[in-house]
Amino acid sequence: MKRYQGPFLCLILLFFGIVNAYSQGREEKEAVNAIYHWKTTFNPSKEEWKFLNDNAVKRMYVRFFDVDNDPAEPVATTIFKQNLPQDIEIIPTTFITLEPFWYYWISDSARECRNHDLANKIVTRLLKMAQVQNIVVKEVQFDCDWTASTEDDFFQTCTFARDTLHMLGIDLSVTIRLHQLGMLKNIPADRGVLMLYNTSNLKNYSVSNSILSYNAVKQYLSRVPKECVLDLDFAYPTYSWGIWFNSWQDFNGILHKVDITNSALYQWKQDGCYEVLKDHKVEGRQLEKGDIIRWEVSEYEEVMKVKNAIESYPSLKGSRYSVILYHLDFNNLSKFSQDEIKNIYRH
Repeated sequence: MKRYQGPFLCLILLFFGIVNAYSQGREEKEAVNAIYHWKTTFNPSKEEWKFLNDNAVKRMYVRFFDVDNDPAEPVATTIFKQNLPQDIEIIPTTFITLEPFWYYWISDSARECRNHDLANKIVTRLLKMAQVQNIVVKEVQFDCDWTASTEDDFFQTCTFARDTLHMLGIDLSVTIRLHQLGMLKNIPADRGVLMLYNTSNLKNYSVSNSILSYNAVKQYLSRVPKECVLDLDFAYPTYSWGIWFNSWQDFNGILHKVDITNSALYQWKQDGCYEVLKDHKVEGRQLEKGDIIRWEVSEYEEVMKVKNAIESYPSLKGSRYSVILYHLDFNNLSKFSQDEIKNIYRH
């Protein structure tokens, strides 16, 4: 089968002489303090730069763009208003929705061709953006909440991408959600990041905190293979948000700029839930009297409880692991003390 590489990718391969750097063996990944940057504009505040420096952050996973639609196309590309740091390892990251893999009606050969084309387009764009930003790439990360029905196509896409990246001496890592833990043996990647946030269904009105729950995490640990062959790093949340329900307890959306301390607009009910007292707009959304906002935060005590459980689990700590915070936003990070941040980063 003739496979399209893309002009930029071909130039890269020729430039490197198509040398397989992996023939000399992979270097063990250094365990460091790391963080995600998940905004559509890269423009850290002085407080955020100080946070990186004060906490010796040596690795940053920067979302470059999302991949959505069928046929797949890049969306929400990050705008760089500041240069990426040269003293921090940058991991170009892309979030891939499930829509590019919704093509069950075509033949296996056509699916393989589309997966190969998707892998090459993503790798080409990530590396081209990295070149423009003048950074040395050692690793690329794919973030995808794959399911049982899209797993084969996502894994095939990862295989094609990894093969190309390996020719350049670059690793491929993937994010792993708790419900995907049972597939650790089969993931075609060099490394994984276990996402220890969004642990419950945020659309479920009866959930008290969808960001992180030790009880929810504990239920998934039984799915971990006894022999975990994929090296893992661990990502913990530091963010807050409001989950918005209407008066019939139907999910309406996520809000980030709700001032729940405003007693003229919100009245505390129970378990972190606030009732909307009068109609008003937040972030361009129309809230109505009687709606409910469930305000969720990343509790330090809950983070440490999960961290201690995960990092002591025998089959999950087979290699040196990094601790990653999600994500670089000083409004949320400032809610933790410096000692608390150090304890979360301790590994």
